[in-house]
Amino acid sequence: MISIVIFRSESGIRGFQVSGHSGYAREGRDIVCAAVSSAVGLTECAVSDVLKISADIRIEEKDAFFSLKVPASEASRDCRVVFEAFAVHMTAIKQEYPHYIDISEVLIP
Repeated sequence: MISIVIFRSESGIRGFQVSGHSGYAREGRDIVCAAVSSAVGLTECAVSDVLKISADIRIEEKDAFFSLKVPASEASRDCRVVFEAFAVHMTAIKQEYPHYIDISEVLIP
């Protein structure tokens, strides 16, 4: 199962982490994993390359782990919109494939 944790502060989402494998299909044919991976990549590019926000990014390929967080001082409205879109998209995928994705939220300062 893919585990998604959304990091939310009082001002909005400031990041997320994704870990695990969906188990929907074998590697290379797993559409759930591909959809999540693509959304993660797009979100990271939007934050880092388009908005030019210095994000704390951690990747552990062996453990299928990705984490992206932005400091409160960098969490612009545009950044929060991108993160909200990511969360909405992950929720939509979870609704289609409920046995393969788990989403939770953590309140951060």
